[in-house]
Amino acid sequence: MNAEDLRSLAERASDVEGRRVDRLAEVHARIRTARRRRAAAASGGAAVLVLAAVVGVSVLSGSSERSQEPVEPPTPTPSETFELPAGEVTYTPDIAPDDIHGWDTLATRTNTQTELLGATDLSTSVTVSGVGNMHWEVTPYCLGDPDTWYRLTYADGGFEASRCGPGAQVPVAPRYPFIVPASSDMFIEGPQEEPVRMIVTRPTQAWVDCFTSGKGGCKADVSPLRPLESTDVEFGFVVFQHPVSPTVLEVFDQDFEALAMTATGEELLVARAVVSAADASTLVVPLDPSEQVRVVGVYQTGTPRLDECREQADTEGLLDDPRGVPRSAYSELDRQCMPQLALRVDGERVELDNTSHGLFGVTGSLVPPGARELTVDVVKNDPRNGRFALVLWQARPTE
Repeated sequence: MNAEDLRSLAERASDVEGRRVDRLAEVHARIRTARRRRAAAASGGAAVLVLAAVVGVSVLSGSSERSQEPVEPPTPTPSETFELPAGEVTYTPDIAPDDIHGWDTLATRTNTQTELLGATDLSTSVTVSGVGNMHWEVTPYCLGDPDTWYRLTYADGGFEASRCGPGAQVPVAPRYPFIVPASSDMFIEGPQEEPVRMIVTRPTQAWVDCFTSGKGGCKADVSPLRPLESTDVEFGFVVFQHPVSPTVLEVFDQDFEALAMTATGEELLVARAVVSAADASTLVVPLDPSEQVRVVGVYQTGTPRLDECREQADTEGLLDDPRGVPRSAYSELDRQCMPQLALRVDGERVELDNTSHGLFGVTGSLVPPGARELTVDVVKNDPRNGRFALVLWQARPTE
């Protein structure tokens, strides 16, 4: 997962009712945290960092010199139907039942619980890991009079408020159910205690006007929110966490865990990865004509020849800047150097994105039911400047 993917999540947050300005700011803060940690990890260990915005391609850091030994036997012998390029390698994960892990419930607080019956102020403290990388989620609900509002605070400055109403989701599930399709060990800060508090209140009209305007500076001029003495509304929250799971697949130094989850909560298992041969201009992946849901992602990394091409293309000395090379400079150079890729399904080109298929963090596409062949082709620039791979997920079998 990269900063652009997290930015996409923040944009989605702005469209969800109740995720107001302060909640969106908290998501953006997580984006900044992830970006800083990603940069630190890349500078310490990655041999090549590709920053180009290659059209339709999720770009990863790594080196073509890295040894690539398949987990399972390499790509099978070509059939009479499909001719597979020499040298491409298939990796098949060995997934154990314990590797498949979804969301856990860490805590539940509602004013319908016996010990909290009729409460207007609910709070708890939870021990979480993965702080700053969307590994835990607080989901509130409030059923009742829309003149009653709730205020939810959590962690270090997390805040949201919204009206109660008749349409709250019960039972409560994570509002952002995404499980990102890559393990995130580099982001883990270790166990940490986080406070969570939710109150119901009747704010003044001045507070409502201030809050709905999005003008943060006006909050100092309105009365603070205080819990009601009593209420008829039913409200509460659930804290969820997705613990980091074992890595079952690795592509270009990018780790993948077994389970991924879409925006609608659909569970997918990573099925295989196919890596192109060195200097190859195409990659071919035959498929069984399944009717189940499948998602394909395309990943890319640079080779040492990419740096050589950048230096030759750098007629303005952009790479000589002692203060660091700006992203725009890499983007311009990589338009001239980084191989640009096209994904085709049964010979028909499909668009690559990270939204339509609902698998957060994957630049790729849904695979239509019955599809027989996937191909990835270099359509621009020298294929020797990069390596590319295709990763396939499929619906988790129902038990």
